[in-house]
Amino acid sequence: MSGGTHQMMNRNTLKIVGSVLVLGASMTALNSCSLGVVGLGAVSSGKVFAGEDARLLERNQAAADYIAQQAQGAITKNTPVKVGLLSDARDTAMTSAFGRFVPEQIGARLFQLGYNVHLDEVSPYLKSQSVNLGTKSRVELTGTYLPGDADVQVNLRMVDHTLGRMIAFFDYSVPLNSQVDAMLEPQPAVFRMAQ
Repeated sequence: MSGGTHQMMNRNTLKIVGSVLVLGASMTALNSCSLGVVGLGAVSSGKVFAGEDARLLERNQAAADYIAQQAQGAITKNTPVKVGLLSDARDTAMTSAFGRFVPEQIGARLFQLGYNVHLDEVSPYLKSQSVNLGTKSRVELTGTYLPGDADVQVNLRMVDHTLGRMIAFFDYSVPLNSQVDAMLEPQPAVFRMAQ
């Protein structure tokens, strides 16, 4: 199979995954209030989400939309963006299924928006199907999460390593329900070192 055919199949696979994610978010968005456009300031999750019962997918997609909007002047859609694991803020050497699942959904949404994302660190089933294999990312999306009694605080950061600065950020909380609680079981975080 040629490299171009392999890359086309990878993009189509991600488009299918992304389309399923958007369909769910679109149906929910029709029944809730619309989201406004935000500048580079911090945004409270209370102003973004209509109710505390908003689902994890919708919260993650809204977070991706805000990150993308904030990053517009700093990156183009062709800029390679590495999506990394979220670390547990209590011990940054640890992560969990939650720390993998949240950035995977955010990366899939960024891909839907047309960005050149690399999901191989957060999405094991895409390891052999990473978008634009071999392209080094100067921009990384990562962050931390902090479980609490009733919710999990998520802090996302998009950093340009070439410039050494943060170019976008978004902080929000996710209600701690049985689904989220099950994903919070700690796992050692394994990070790849650049060669």
